[in-house]
Formats: sequence, C-alpha cells, structure tokens
Amino acid sequence: LEALQTRVRVSLEENNLSQYNASYYEKIMMELLNQSTVKFPPQMLDREVGAMVDEIAVRLEQRGLSLETYLKSRQMDEAAFRAETRPSAETRLKRSLILMEVGRKEKIEVKPDEVQMQTTETLNQMGRNLPEKEVRKLSNSDFIYQLVGNITADLFSQKTVELLRAIAK
Repeated sequence: LEALQTRVRVSLEENNLSQYNASYYEKIMMELLNQSTVKFPPQMLDREVGAMVDEIAVRLEQRGLSLETYLKSRQMDEAAFRAETRPSAETRLKRSLILMEVGRKEKIEVKPDEVQMQTTETLNQMGRNLPEKEVRKLSNSDFIYQLVGNITADLFSQKTVELLRAIAK
C-alpha cells in the first residue's frame, strides 16, 4: 500500500509539473508572439495548413473515421475546412519561426551524438512496436534521412524552449 501511495504521489507530482511547464511555456510563447513581427511567404502558410489537415486526417483515421466523413458531419467541404484551419496554422507557423529565430540568435546547437542517440532510440522503439515487415519498409534511406531531420529539429526546439524558460525565470 505504501509503495502504491508513493507511485501515485510521484505520478501526480510529475503530472502537475508537466501541466505547470506547459502553461508557463504557453505564456512565454504568447508574450513572444505579442512582441514579435513575423513575416513569411503565403506558400509557407499554405504548406502549414496542408500539414495540419493531414495531421487531423491521420488522427481521424486512428479513430476509424475518414476526413471526408468528418467534413460531411460538419456540413463543409475541404476548402472551408482549410479556411477554418488557417488561423491555427498561422499561429503555429509563427511560433515555429520565432523558436527557430531565438535558437539561431542564441546559437543553440544540436550535437551529432545527441541526434544519433535519439535516432537509435526511436528506431529501436519502432522495431518493438511495429511488425518486422513494416520495419523493413521504414529502413530505406529517405525515411532515415527524414527521421534524422525531424529529430534534429525537435532537439533544437527542446533546447530553445529550455533556454526560453530559463530566461523567463
């Protein structure tokens, strides 16, 4: 019983800390957005809208729905859905560009060994969670190249966020 209480307490503390950090980060980003002027080409926003629509489609498919069915239930077409998604995509794009600029100005670096370690960990996890046939499909160089790029970007963002939190404190 004592061990269970300890695990529950630790879990609750970690959850509360995570929620606090997310809220704190959100306040930092809102302040940065309010103080920043961000310019980007319209094509960049179009790509971000497309990426958000694709992400929503994947989440819907995981729940057994298609994007088409979802749109019919909302009585809208894809163009209207893209228009509805546009403000969120613009905010997400601005946040991303601000993070990249802060990281660049602060000379944030991601070391190759960090990328390699994270890539290996990700591939091992995929190997455990996917059938062998699927793992073989993912082992092509294009997938690995994209994975390394995504991991590098994620690590860069994480380091930049940590720096922003430290500066804000």
